Amino acid sequence: MQSTVSVITTSDEIHARISAACLSDAPEDALNQLLDECISRGDLGVFNQAIEGVSKSSSYNPLETISMTAVSRLMEEIPTENPDVERLWALIGEHGNAKEVIVAINEALEKIIQCTGDDDDDKQYSIHLRMLVDLLASALSRMTLRRRPASDILQTSFSDVLRAWSAIVPETSQSLIHSLFSSILHCVRTSWTWVVASTPPDSRESVKCREILCNLILPTLAMSSHFLKTSVATTTFETRFPELVIPGRKYLPSKSEEDARTLLCTALDVCDYIGFDCDLRLQKTRSRDAHEAIGCIILLAYDQNVATNAQTALSTALPATLFGFQLNLALDEVLAFLLECLYGVESTVRLPDDLVTLLTSSLTPVASLHPSPNVRKIAFTLMARILELSGPLTRKEILYGLVAECAFPQMRVAAVQLLKKCILDTLEGKSDLPLSTYTELSSVLLRPDPPTLFQDLEYVPSAAFLQSSEPARLTQSLGLYFVLLKRDRENQTGVRDKNHIKATENGLLNPLRHVIANGEPRAHGSPDAIQILFPLITALDRVDEALKDI
Repeated sequence: MQSTVSVITTSDEIHARISAACLSDAPEDALNQLLDECISRGDLGVFNQAIEGVSKSSSYNPLETISMTAVSRLMEEIPTENPDVERLWALIGEHGNAKEVIVAINEALEKIIQCTGDDDDDKQYSIHLRMLVDLLASALSRMTLRRRPASDILQTSFSDVLRAWSAIVPETSQSLIHSLFSSILHCVRTSWTWVVASTPPDSRESVKCREILCNLILPTLAMSSHFLKTSVATTTFETRFPELVIPGRKYLPSKSEEDARTLLCTALDVCDYIGFDCDLRLQKTRSRDAHEAIGCIILLAYDQNVATNAQTALSTALPATLFGFQLNLALDEVLAFLLECLYGVESTVRLPDDLVTLLTSSLTPVASLHPSPNVRKIAFTLMARILELSGPLTRKEILYGLVAECAFPQMRVAAVQLLKKCILDTLEGKSDLPLSTYTELSSVLLRPDPPTLFQDLEYVPSAAFLQSSEPARLTQSLGLYFVLLKRDRENQTGVRDKNHIKATENGLLNPLRHVIANGEPRAHGSPDAIQILFPLITALDRVDEALKDI
């Protein structure tokens, strides 16, 4: 009971001193001195209770007087994540002098920009930034326009918010980024509500304000994309191709991925609220600012409206997708966007040659080297679809470039499957691709790589040979040769010509038989060598069986 009386007495005392300060000749000095004393004594909670009571019962608003001082003092003195600090800031946002609060916020943001990275307080600055953004939302909602237009006020404050965000993102945790981005979205929504109430609808000023708000959302989204992972490409792929999902192996997002998806869907809702719709987002992908363009791609990856005009979306957003590949930003969203666009168009559509070339060259390293098997599979699937939608001459040129000259051995192996499908489609009349000839096939596939490989090995498979991609490439090449021997009954490719069969025997099959024969005894003591040589032996046996039927 005594402790309760003590608290009430302290609250009454502070209440009385605040009331007296409001009536004094220097209310600002008196209130600031009292705030300092309460901070020193740890009585900030009691101070909050008292000053809120005075603000409600008095014609004089003490919160307007201490707005700027309180923001600065709390930034310097009070530990972050303190509920009393949060409460006082909320009171200042609700009742303080809006203009002075915004000035104080801009000064505090400048301090964050200057100090971030200089010490171990980056987490504290992240929390401060979130609190400042929340405070800015409250202050802007009560701002009265006089001489300065709304766009000027927004530009000044939000440019500082963006600079502060750029400074703290590299050193911030995922949970803080989620909290920060949520505050920014709330601030954008609140700001637009204020703009709508303060400016004529669809006026130049209104459009300018929307642009400023977009220029805050998009870069913050792009810069924090690695904290907002949702595996959207994987889930989009599984939605598009449910038949490829192994039963019981459907991808299940983690809790953090679900939280990130919820946040990104909220961002999409906020953009719709301010009038930044799908068409405007597509136009914005052509921004010369890479972060703005990438931010749009991230939003479009979750936008169901993209598929309604997929071909236009794909060509319009090409620069942004290339930014994503070049900067390794938002790769997950870039792949999801491409899946929606490329499988949202009819198979009769023909993509421009330059678009095909740029996309395949960008996807090739991803399909070859990315550490995630899922991402490699998605990138390779996209390459196949792009080639399917390309013109016949461009498709053939790219395919032969991939199997013969690609810098990534993994792709030289995998691309044989793409080439085989295209040749078979042509044989069956399903494709307009010019039919490959034996001469073309023998120059890139039906030979060892390099051509002197077997002589260099002295017909003995070395460890370097076994560990390279060449056994896999030869296995795929023999697989293609076998299929053509069996399916090309009319010899349209020329593979069944006796001279061509003899040339293949001398240049590839006989040397390969010697290598395998010399390698099999050694392989019995090495399970890895057996595993590598077995597919090659099987492919060679199948070719021999096919040749017997000719």
